[in-house]
Amino acid sequence: MSISCTESGALSADLPNCADSTSISCTESGALSADLPNCAVVTCSIPDAFPPHVIPMNNECSSGSIVEYNTICSFACDTGYRSSDSMSMSCTESGALSADLPNCEVVTCSIPDALPSHLSSLNNGCTSSSTIEYGTTCSFACDTGYSTSDSTSISCTESGALSDDLPNCEVVTCSIPDALPSHLSSLNNDCTSGSTIEYDSTCSFACDIGYNTSDSTSISCTENGALSTDLPNCTVVTCSLPTDFPSHLRSVEDHCAAGSATDYSTTCSFACDTGYNLFGSTSLSCTENGALSTDLPNCTSVMCEVPTTAVSVNTTCREGSRVTYSTSCEFSCTSGVPESGNTARFCRADGTFSGRDLTCGEVMCSIPVYSSMLSSSQCPSGGRVAVDTLCQFECESGEVTQPAIISCTSSGQLEAGVPQCRETCGSQVCGEGEYCGANVTCLCVMGTRTTQGICSDPCGGSCATTEKCTIETESGISTCNCAPGKARDTDTNQCLDAVIMEGTIRVLNFNGSEAVYSDALGNTSSSEFQEIAAPLVEQIMSTFSMANVIPDDVTITSIRNGSLIFTYELLVATDSNPEELANELSVFIRQHLESNGGIFDSSGSTTFLADSNATLLQVVVMDECSDPELNDCSSNANCMDHNMAGGFTCECFSGYRDLFPNVLPGRFCFPNYSEAANPGAALPRNYVYIAVGIVFGIVFGLMMLCLPIVCKRSYVRTKWRQTYEEKSVYNSTIAESHNDSIDIAV
Repeated sequence: MSISCTESGALSADLPNCADSTSISCTESGALSADLPNCAVVTCSIPDAFPPHVIPMNNECSSGSIVEYNTICSFACDTGYRSSDSMSMSCTESGALSADLPNCEVVTCSIPDALPSHLSSLNNGCTSSSTIEYGTTCSFACDTGYSTSDSTSISCTESGALSDDLPNCEVVTCSIPDALPSHLSSLNNDCTSGSTIEYDSTCSFACDIGYNTSDSTSISCTENGALSTDLPNCTVVTCSLPTDFPSHLRSVEDHCAAGSATDYSTTCSFACDTGYNLFGSTSLSCTENGALSTDLPNCTSVMCEVPTTAVSVNTTCREGSRVTYSTSCEFSCTSGVPESGNTARFCRADGTFSGRDLTCGEVMCSIPVYSSMLSSSQCPSGGRVAVDTLCQFECESGEVTQPAIISCTSSGQLEAGVPQCRETCGSQVCGEGEYCGANVTCLCVMGTRTTQGICSDPCGGSCATTEKCTIETESGISTCNCAPGKARDTDTNQCLDAVIMEGTIRVLNFNGSEAVYSDALGNTSSSEFQEIAAPLVEQIMSTFSMANVIPDDVTITSIRNGSLIFTYELLVATDSNPEELANELSVFIRQHLESNGGIFDSSGSTTFLADSNATLLQVVVMDECSDPELNDCSSNANCMDHNMAGGFTCECFSGYRDLFPNVLPGRFCFPNYSEAANPGAALPRNYVYIAVGIVFGIVFGLMMLCLPIVCKRSYVRTKWRQTYEEKSVYNSTIAESHNDSIDIAV
């Protein structure tokens, strides 16, 4: 080993660590001054304490250990730490480590200068632009109303990078239901059904007109993604009807009864009881603010002015005064007897009095209708004569029964019956009600011959000239019904000329429900047709009963689609002009429906609401002579139609004798007794009664079964008799001059 002194004055190397002398000399003794030196390896000491976070990578290099020369020790920093110093050193020949042990510094991570929007740090050392050391954990949270699906906790890794990106915050959203509650509307375009709104957004809602709510109408989106409250529910506005209606006022619909509540926009229709007029609106509705659109209407009694009477007429009601509906007034003659009109009349629902003015005439006697074989210049057949008139009768042939001269008494009755002509018929003399017919045989003019040999009419001769005697099939009761072409007037109980009028009515509502057409209603024979037609017939009859002319019959002929369009026919008995009457009734039904909100007389259990614009009634024109069932001419007579004048004329065939040419022309046409003919063929079809007998009784029963059908058709399907001609079916003057019961004498 060689050590020298350097220029700096220091040794070039440490002195060797040698225990032995490295220098020997040869002594005088010839021996070396010392043993040769032994060399030991140079060692280096590892510090007893390492710098913090430094760890040896070699076991022999642990703290406090000794390493030999040229041994290399490697070191490392703990995880999360790093060093800029040399991490490897060796033991030098001088016994010193080649370098100092390294120093480890903690790894740091930088928080971005700007955090994502709406993100906040939950740690003070983790704010934006801050630096955190290895292993430090930072927690973050989104602002209220925002959320994230990213990790909200990150740490500083050993590499100096954050363990994850900072979380991104998205605004919380709330979903509006796909279907809003009924009658609810959004006031914001972005708050419609099925839409999504962001946190803290507010939606306002409102109920449709006519609906309201007690719930909150404003909701917002909360931080948890739920709406702040349920959507509001809307309930319909209701209006309360008064518990007491004005007197005689009634509701047409069941849901509009007194004291009930109706929903918004619901319309209630009202009508007055029969005999009362409605003042005010016929209908009202429930408004959006819960109030009725108008006050209830009032009903005032129909008033009729008592007719002014002739001097000869007294009345129980003061003339010219006004009386209320249904008030009855009695009329009587101060002198004489009632000649025409009615003795009892009442105030009707249309403001007029029923019946006709009473006229009084002098006491007169009615002369029964007698055959053309009998004559009287003073007392014509079917006429009327004054009191004390002497009627002298003569026969064209044969002898007259006694007394041949009778007078009209002050009681208005003939002092005796009209005499008869006892016609010589071969070896016989025909009696009362007989005529000399074919084969020189006395035959009955009407009816059949009884077991006593007397000609008997089942009605006892009580039928007027405008009537005919019919027998009820089941009861066997004989009745005087109107003859073909006639209908009974309810005021006078007389058979007047009949007219059929046709019209249509459109029904919108039936018993509070919409009127809906079905195929079954188009079939007149179906039960559905009958069930709805029957109550409507009653309603029409009841309504027209308030008019001046009361229909004798109403028939529903068809129902068509268009809500429900009813075609109906009225059978009216009157002596007025048919076209004027049709117009009068058309105006009446329209005015009635308008004033009653489209309601007929609803006193029954069924209510019809109709379009008040009802069609005009049209007179049905028919040719009676075209169908033998529509006229009552004898089978031995010609039927001549009057066309537009109305009615028909009967005229016996040439060679046939007309027994009643003045009052019943062409009804009783018999062959002259000198002609041989079948007696049955001589009798008029409509008045034949088969003689009593077992065999003929069966035929009689069959005829009676068919008779009501024939009578009904004849009764209904006859056009108007507008004027009377000289040989008309029934002479109006004569018909009006007789009582309901007129005896026919031969």
